[in-house]
Amino acid sequence: MSKLVIGSIGTKGNGGSLIIGGNSDISSVPDTTKNNSFSLSEQLQKTQNNAAHKQKPLLVYLMVDLTSSREGTRDTMRSHEQSLAKLIMDAGGDHLVVCKGVYHSGGRCSQAETLVDEDAILRFLDKEPEAGLTNIVSALEQYRDDETEDILSLGVLIGDAADGDSRDSLINMAASLKTKNRPLVIAHQRLNYNESHEFCSSVVPAMTQKGEGLDFSLGSQPKELHALLSNYKKILTATPDDLKATANNRGGIQFIGDSATQRFAHTQANLLLTHD
Repeated sequence: MSKLVIGSIGTKGNGGSLIIGGNSDISSVPDTTKNNSFSLSEQLQKTQNNAAHKQKPLLVYLMVDLTSSREGTRDTMRSHEQSLAKLIMDAGGDHLVVCKGVYHSGGRCSQAETLVDEDAILRFLDKEPEAGLTNIVSALEQYRDDETEDILSLGVLIGDAADGDSRDSLINMAASLKTKNRPLVIAHQRLNYNESHEFCSSVVPAMTQKGEGLDFSLGSQPKELHALLSNYKKILTATPDDLKATANNRGGIQFIGDSATQRFAHTQANLLLTHD
């Protein structure tokens, strides 16, 4: 007695022909539903992951020294603050930018405030300095412990001295930031007094080495800070193929700035590739 076999043969222009009869066992008919189901499930999960990935913002922390010495450095930066604010808000590329500002002055540290647009950044940078010791570690702690679920982050510390913070505490904090994937960039402004010289020439390089961050002199033309923010935008608008090529040193993203700025950007591009 023949066993019933039900199957289909695909034909051009229709969905296939039904066959009944033959001696083959029904168990021999390939079951593609599991593979199709698994493939569809994978595709859906990938789509959902990509959507969640796109929704994560770039987190930018501005940590500014607003002690009395700031009065001697802010004028050199004032003409560049408008372009800096725009670069910050554009740095996320396809991602939202969450920018927060923290300042330390008068021996205390402010609580992080969200800077929602370019005007808010300008108002933050225009706050009045106040005499007192620095409190850099407290500012860095807020950056380290921020709970924003970001795609990448960038902490920018602007200062000229650390008379209220010990060398060891700053270096240890830089190492702590590294463990939390919180990159730190120090834009220092050397002034003509001993504490400033010590901070810029000794403490800052030690923090950068320990935390694998980046530092540069801000000067009157903050070109490396501008290049850094432009590089973040390049990373966050790059295709997956460009990111992979960058990681493998086979073309990919063309970074700008000096060699240290480009190396730092390369590290952030690699970090994005491993992001959940």
